[in-house]
Amino acid sequence: MAHNNLEKNNTLDNVESVIVKVLAIGIYLSSAFFIVGLLLLFIKHEQIETSHFYFDNFQEFWNDILALNAKPFLFAGTAILILTPISRVVLSIIQFWRYKERKFAMITLIVAFVILISVAMGIIFSLRLG
Repeated sequence: MAHNNLEKNNTLDNVESVIVKVLAIGIYLSSAFFIVGLLLLFIKHEQIETSHFYFDNFQEFWNDILALNAKPFLFAGTAILILTPISRVVLSIIQFWRYKERKFAMITLIVAFVILISVAMGIIFSLRLG
């Protein structure tokens, strides 16, 4: 019994270790994009229209990155910041399933489902309102 609890604690420690690394990478990467974007914003004296803070296609995004415009860097920083906790949930599901922690995997799957529904509702309501 004690061996089983120790094994379970090691499993959860491994899952937590991987998740902490993913969160740290997301925060560092997001911060780097924000810093570069803010520096470019001030250096180039750009005006960013907040009502049009999106890109029509990937080509426009990459062209703006190559032109060192601030907007795509700020956009990428925001996207990475939003995707970091979502990737944490997805990774948790994978890790819990991998270590046969079905109960935790199912709970985390419910969290992922709530996030998915929230994102879908946000998109639907923004399309109706915007």
